[in-house]
Amino acid sequence: MVGWLLGWIVAIAAAITAVVVGGTVACLVLAMAWVWYRPCVGITLLVAVAGGISLIFLIPYWAQKGKDDGKSDI
Repeated sequence: MVGWLLGWIVAIAAAITAVVVGGTVACLVLAMAWVWYRPCVGITLLVAVAGGISLIFLIPYWAQKGKDDGKSDI
């Protein structure tokens, strides 16, 4: 029972990670193509890419910060 639950949690986490990273890379490729033809659309997609990249790097930071907040300095 525990192994099944742990496997399910890891699978969900892997799926979420794949969607965020894959979506960011896909938007980056699309943005590079759109900048040439329609700069407004391309720049909008580049902003979305910047948001995705910031999420990729900030979520682990927020998770670590949340763990450190509960500790005392005594």
